Amino acid sequence: MAKITITKIKQEIMKWDPGMSPDEEAFRAAVVLISSAHVGPNIRRLAKFTGYPSGQIATFGRNLRKSKIWRGGKIEAGWGGKDGGIALACDINVALGFINRVAA
Repeated sequence: MAKITITKIKQEIMKWDPGMSPDEEAFRAAVVLISSAHVGPNIRRLAKFTGYPSGQIATFGRNLRKSKIWRGGKIEAGWGGKDGGIALACDINVALGFINRVAA
């Protein structure tokens, strides 16, 4: 299995939404979300893996925990399958604090 890298994650996000710029906060939220599926929902590990400021990741994390997408050391996400892109887009908006969601 190929090693997951921050570069590969960013490339996949650019393929998923070519109009999104790496300078956008939404892009960073997507990177943090997908990275959390690989390194866990841990602020320090995510800051080290992504290179993003821990304060920004902590803000995303508060929103994700409030909506129960990050629960303890687990991720409650439905990003796979036919509607995975829609679920990811919703979770990006949760991370940004635009919407709330309660995972089942």
